[in-house]
Amino acid sequence: MITTARILISLLIPALTATLAHAEETIDFSRDVLPILSANCFACHGPDEHDRKANLRLDQEDAAKDSYVDGNPIVAGKPDESTMIARTLSTDPESVMPPPETNKQLTPQQIDILKRWIASGANWKKHWSFEPIQRPAGTLDDQVLSKLKTLGTELQPAADPYTLVRRLSLDLTGLPPTPELADSFATAPTESAYEKLVDDLLNSPQFGEHWARMWLDLARYADTKGYEKDLGRTMWPYRDWVIKAFNDDMPLDQFTLEQLAGDLLPNPSPAQLVATAFHRNTMSNDEGGTDDEEFRIAAVKDRVDSTIQIWMGLTMGCAKCHTHKYDPIPMEEYYKFLAIFNQTEDADRYDDAPRMEVLDENQKTTLEMARSVVRVKSKELNRVKEQAAFAPQTAGNNWLKLQSIKAESQAGASLSPQDDSSITAQSTAGETDKYTVTADLAPGRYTALRLEALLQSFDDGQLGVGRNPADPNFVVSEITCESLADPTTPKSIKLSNPIADFAQQGWPVTAAIDGDAKTGWAISPRQRENHTAIFIFESPLEISAPTNIRISLDQQYGNRLILSRFRLSLSDSDPTTLKTTVDTEEVKQAAASLAEAQNDLERIQGEIAQLPIMRELASERQRETRIHQRGNFRDPGEKVTPALLTGFHADSKIEKIDRIAVARWLVHQDNTLTARVWVNRIWSRLFGLGIVETEEDFGALGAQPFNQPLLDWLADDYRRNGWSTKKLLKTIVMSETYRQASHTSDDLRKLDPRNLYTSRGG
Repeated sequence: MITTARILISLLIPALTATLAHAEETIDFSRDVLPILSANCFACHGPDEHDRKANLRLDQEDAAKDSYVDGNPIVAGKPDESTMIARTLSTDPESVMPPPETNKQLTPQQIDILKRWIASGANWKKHWSFEPIQRPAGTLDDQVLSKLKTLGTELQPAADPYTLVRRLSLDLTGLPPTPELADSFATAPTESAYEKLVDDLLNSPQFGEHWARMWLDLARYADTKGYEKDLGRTMWPYRDWVIKAFNDDMPLDQFTLEQLAGDLLPNPSPAQLVATAFHRNTMSNDEGGTDDEEFRIAAVKDRVDSTIQIWMGLTMGCAKCHTHKYDPIPMEEYYKFLAIFNQTEDADRYDDAPRMEVLDENQKTTLEMARSVVRVKSKELNRVKEQAAFAPQTAGNNWLKLQSIKAESQAGASLSPQDDSSITAQSTAGETDKYTVTADLAPGRYTALRLEALLQSFDDGQLGVGRNPADPNFVVSEITCESLADPTTPKSIKLSNPIADFAQQGWPVTAAIDGDAKTGWAISPRQRENHTAIFIFESPLEISAPTNIRISLDQQYGNRLILSRFRLSLSDSDPTTLKTTVDTEEVKQAAASLAEAQNDLERIQGEIAQLPIMRELASERQRETRIHQRGNFRDPGEKVTPALLTGFHADSKIEKIDRIAVARWLVHQDNTLTARVWVNRIWSRLFGLGIVETEEDFGALGAQPFNQPLLDWLADDYRRNGWSTKKLLKTIVMSETYRQASHTSDDLRKLDPRNLYTSRGG
């Protein structure tokens, strides 16, 4: 009996000691109190001023300890005088807090924690994850052992060699080891052999393929667009970039910068542009009748929410409609942050523009050759067309090229006359424009005006008749003609009965002389061909002495749908004989040859990956950003300017607030979240559970870390080692904690049923 009693006492004493220690343990505001307030109080008495009740804030120390109508919510050292305690203990449904309609009720244990906290002085701290990272002394294993000691246990012995090599191979490459690899290690499982095994697996191509899966899930990677039709899109070059980044052990700060702002870097490489496809993984909607702006905005909001959640583990999206009820993210700051991402060219277009070609060296050569052939054939067709168009007495289709003496652009483009009497616009500025051309006119009788829209090359070698490379269309809103025989009194020459070789549906050539600047002549989808329009003079123009003529081309549609190169000419022929095209046999042959070359080019281009990427709008095209009241983009509120979130940390070195600034702010030394979130995510992939169980929520409603010293040790180590993922993984898998056997006992399962404290191997 004595022996039995001693055994019982020996078993009871540690349990009793642990209970007493817990009872006497100092209440920690961040660990013990803040979760209670966040879950039960902040919805009505938190940061959101619109939903705040009784004008009472419990998320700020001064406000929570201030005097209100029914007393002080918190009186430091005096729980009996604190109305917070009185209201939580009340049995009156009109007074009890939280109110019955919230379906929340504090447990006796929670009320006891609040009482003890107030009694001890009601000391206040930030939420644990908003406090600076403090590296504890010791090693990774020391942090784990310290927690295990509180359970009265310690690390398990190392797993057997076959188990260890299998675990390591699956964790680092996602693949089981080959029998030869397993046998080789098991034959001589020394420390140096284990380290070599780790290094070999980290350097294998399969490492990047395996760990890229984690990131691609976070990046919402998809080869289709989502929504209704869910049409395909090319995203695999981005996938390959991610795999290579992991295999190359690209540091997190560079990994962040290139994906969020690769296009903004000086002279970005093709790979850096590919990286920006990270935020082009947002869904796009091709369904007929949808509002492109609505879904563009939805994509921008997704980018904002994903950026903060992936890097900082915060539920940023809550602030779209109201100030975040639990974390320091005001609604106004949400839209200031959104303003940074609101300046990219993509706009829920069917073609996912802007895009970049992703091709190998052979494809580059083949593509350039095909484009060169098209350019040559196009020039040849233009040459023979011009010969036919201006050849004298060609079927009564005589034309005189106008030689401009002055060509002006309202938007400031440089209009340059060419040897062939065409005029080119050297500019990408301006959403709209108006060209005014003044020319000498010899005496004679004139019956019609001809406008030719001519192809011009872009920097990428493509051809188009408009100034916007993404859509080289044009819209001539209005064309007018004036005689300047008396310069002080210009005489309008009325145009009538226009004809064109082609017109876009809904944009006929007649709209170019209807007096309405909102209509006009356009030529989509044939933007990469020359086009001609003829305007008949209502009354022939007869002049007896040299004079000037002035022609204006008003182009007010927007989006740079403006002529890039054009030519003007007058005819003296019978208007009924005039044609927009003159199809001589030579013209037909040249056109057929060009069509064949264009078909070859289109076939080659169809085989080349077209990857959606990010591209910033030009400064003159930057969008205005406003708060969306109740999150509704159709209900704009106050205008906001781009800014980072102020509730966390500042970076005094940031000069310009753009996506580069966001990337650097996320990995700044004073950012308390990014390093913690990333090491927690990696720990979770190795052990099946994060040190913080809510991987994507490190805010006030997120889970507390099971072992914050371990989390902070890893976060600090990650940053000290230059944000190297491979070094972090090697540190973890080389530890005794990782190498533990997974065998357990009933007692150990009771102490640590979910292996939260890594009391055994995974």
